[in-house]
Amino acid sequence: MLVYLVVTSIVSLVTSFPFFFSVVGSLQGLQWLDSFSDRLICLAHAASTHNNMQSHLKLFTQFCNDLGHQPFPVKVTTMLRYLAFLFLSFQAELSARSKIISPALSIFTGY
Repeated sequence: MLVYLVVTSIVSLVTSFPFFFSVVGSLQGLQWLDSFSDRLICLAHAASTHNNMQSHLKLFTQFCNDLGHQPFPVKVTTMLRYLAFLFLSFQAELSARSKIISPALSIFTGY
């Protein structure tokens, strides 16, 4: 979820500054980068981020326990497996949602 929030923030900020990549070295580009880094720091200290991190820590610890791995120190293999697990979980959630939402949309839109 944290990755999703960060990516969503980056996408919204980049799309609000569409010519960003062409002016990175300019004063305006550097000011935008400074503003963006300030925003990331604020997001990192937000209560919702703390709660999200606690949820991920709990899930990661449970994931490691289920596989018989030590959660810390984190090994690259364990982290890659956890990321794959999150991706598959996210895909399953999207699939379940689409199975619920698609018929409803069909009814409402007449398709």
